[in-house]
Amino acid sequence: MMALMALFFAEAQTTLRFAPQWFPQAQFAGYYAALDQGFYKEAGLEVQIIHPTDDESSMDMLISGKADIISSFLMDGLSTKLSKAVPLVNIAQLSQHSSLMFVTKARSGIDKLSRLDGKEVAIWSSGFDKLPRALVKDRGIEVTFVPIFNSINLFLEGGVEAMTVMYYNEYDQIINSGVNEEELHTFFF
Repeated sequence: MMALMALFFAEAQTTLRFAPQWFPQAQFAGYYAALDQGFYKEAGLEVQIIHPTDDESSMDMLISGKADIISSFLMDGLSTKLSKAVPLVNIAQLSQHSSLMFVTKARSGIDKLSRLDGKEVAIWSSGFDKLPRALVKDRGIEVTFVPIFNSINLFLEGGVEAMTVMYYNEYDQIINSGVNEEELHTFFF
């Protein structure tokens, strides 16, 4: 589940630096449109949208003071608050259900989560990996996670048996590459 988070601060600021949890893309269109259409200004806010890098997450930016408010997964916020003892505040839940899931090809025979045992699974390593890792650990499933950056190619070419995807992003990319939904199995978290 996606959430907006901030560190608790007492002093007023003239500009809020907002960092979504990933590079610029369509899932953040609402933030860009609000900025472009002046909605933040109407609410009395001066907002600057900044983005994390390959090696610095939005959570890192928040903790270091480079960002004042971020979007992140709720699980990342909870683990950060507990592990680093930072005064993190969850401002809002933007979704009630996770769009994160594993996808497999139907021909692989992996039609149940337990059948991932012993398989290679593509996974992002930039904050999107906590939930998949927790899920397989909770279920006692042993997988080899293969780090990826942002491509579905390894999955499409058979380099891994499963891939961590967002329903509204990489899953659509797989479908748009010519794979029919009936040729896939999905496991929503």
